[in-house]
Amino acid sequence: KNVLNYSVYEKITKNPQLLRRFFNRLININNHVVSGTFNKEILDCLETKVNGFGVEVNPDWNRTHNYRGVYDMVLDKGRLCVSVYDTIQLWCTKTRKPTHLFTKKILDQDHSLTTCFTIHEDFLISGTDNGYIKLIDVNTEKVVAKNRVNSNYISDVKVNKDLLMSLDWFGQISTWKILPGPLLQPLSKQGHYEVPRLLQNRNIERLIELEGDLLITSYQSHITVFKSANFLVSFPVHSAVLCIQIKDKMLAFGCKGETQPDGEERPETLAPNCGIADLSSMPPRILYFRTVDNDPVISIQLTSRFLFLGDVNGEIHVISIENAQFPQANNIADMNLNMTETYVD
Repeated sequence: KNVLNYSVYEKITKNPQLLRRFFNRLININNHVVSGTFNKEILDCLETKVNGFGVEVNPDWNRTHNYRGVYDMVLDKGRLCVSVYDTIQLWCTKTRKPTHLFTKKILDQDHSLTTCFTIHEDFLISGTDNGYIKLIDVNTEKVVAKNRVNSNYISDVKVNKDLLMSLDWFGQISTWKILPGPLLQPLSKQGHYEVPRLLQNRNIERLIELEGDLLITSYQSHITVFKSANFLVSFPVHSAVLCIQIKDKMLAFGCKGETQPDGEERPETLAPNCGIADLSSMPPRILYFRTVDNDPVISIQLTSRFLFLGDVNGEIHVISIENAQFPQANNIADMNLNMTETYVD
């Protein structure tokens, strides 16, 4: 149903011939996904340059950042916003060429170190290490708005229309409204998004995702669900959560998993590296998967029919979930017992 929001669809709604051609292309895409037929194109983010500026690889990166930082990306209306080392890049998905490259000097102006990001219209929105949320105009590369409610490290940010949600390293959630100007207005109210004390330990690796009245956060190997700003449920998974996405009350998550020792056959007890949770029932029903090598999954994309996974080795895995059967979960403990027996290629 997201096809109806594509800009190319909006331009051809009154042309039967173009609509038929567009429909046939969608059928071809579906057939290619089902059969595993793909043409791979590589966007060389490390070597690319925009206006003479490129990536400066810092040899100390692995000592001060975890591996997930190199792979962070956001797809938004034909733009791919990618974090590569200390830069953030914008790529056009149609031309496969970079349009903007934000260096560390641009990102960290005003003495606030960028820790997370998203894209909204013509603004790059970033969270920082001292609590500020910054809006950077992608054309002028200047900070046009910033605000904060405290000085806590911001772990993740997500935007939905003119609402912005931020998550700090204590798990506290703040709500912002993006006003014309632009301006950032905090909307958080006392009592909203109360985080269980068990999940309030300081940790920079947290994630936030939202859909409708549902908001999901992660903390180590725990996933927490809020509904209408109120706590709904929190449940553990088998290993640290590295990526999440929600669609139609179905939550997909990628995990660190557990790899088998070299030369040994994979034991059935290895912690899985991904799963999907049905949030339409409480407690949620969960189905876990393992990929062939069970490598950590660091990027994820969920559709109504498929689960796409990207792992730390650059491999892409596709799982058909159209006929997925969720076991019944009677309590929180039951949810960690549901595992598929089929490994995914």
